[in-house]
Amino acid sequence: MEPDADDDDQPKGMSRGKKIRIAVAVTLALLAGASLLYTRYGITKQGLAGPCKYAFHCGTDAPRCMRAPEDDQGICTRQCDPPNDCAANIQCIDVELEERDERGVPLHGGICIPESMLSKKKRHKPADAGAAKDDAWLAAPDLPNQLEGEVTLRTDAGSQQGLPRNYVIKGSLVRTGTIGAQAGSGTRRRTIADTAGMRTFSVDDDMKTFSATVLAAPPSDTKVDKTGKKLTFLGKECEIWRIDDGKSVRDACILQGASLIEPSARSVPAWQRELAVRSAFAIDVSERDKKGVELSHTTATRLDLHPVDAAEVAIPKSYKNLAGR
Repeated sequence: MEPDADDDDQPKGMSRGKKIRIAVAVTLALLAGASLLYTRYGITKQGLAGPCKYAFHCGTDAPRCMRAPEDDQGICTRQCDPPNDCAANIQCIDVELEERDERGVPLHGGICIPESMLSKKKRHKPADAGAAKDDAWLAAPDLPNQLEGEVTLRTDAGSQQGLPRNYVIKGSLVRTGTIGAQAGSGTRRRTIADTAGMRTFSVDDDMKTFSATVLAAPPSDTKVDKTGKKLTFLGKECEIWRIDDGKSVRDACILQGASLIEPSARSVPAWQRELAVRSAFAIDVSERDKKGVELSHTTATRLDLHPVDAAEVAIPKSYKNLAGR
């Protein structure tokens, strides 16, 4: 008897392993769907100022759950337009958002906050917590893990060696000049760069006056690549970032918690603006053209990290703004 010619064409049974994998995938899909349905329809959605722990506890009219750091439970809220109140006993408060504009300046927007939460926040706030900011044209930043101290940088271009430049850094603020009398002049003047607001300030501490300049920061398509490669430089571990502005490529050794722009500058190069937005401080930067030829090399020759007195970078409210003359 001859074998059936169609035997090889018969479908083979599904293996046990494949059946198990399909069953697991279907089970996970059903669980995910059930969880989604439960969070969307099974949980009672809270309205404006209602209690919440996560955003899915809030309804569409107040989709954001806001919690104070000391609280386990928050309230449902939404964006609003100050100074209009959101509802009875719920104020629209102007706050600084996480987003920044093209110049790196933090954006502001309104958020609905119940008066009860505002009162509670005031009770938990130390008596002098807001004094420094309220009493200053330019307040010193005080953020966790921000870099503070003194640094000396030198930029070499080809065979030409640059002169060392000294800076005092406190988070997003960079100062040149001195609080004490400058040699031979008897005056006390400072130049401060605010890398968060993209502004520079010229301060005369003897005359108690200052002037401010907004730095030009044209838009660009600069790309930043965090390579993950670590080096030890001047005793500090830094990460290599590659910055491509379309014209040249820079390999920069980065410390987080501060940023630097030249206080005497009138505009900010695109690559420095990208670092400022990320609160990234380059202690060593090699710039190369598209052919790989090094164009310049900026390096820190001294890095002395220590707490910096707020008075070194702040501008008191008692000083006169010369722009208002």
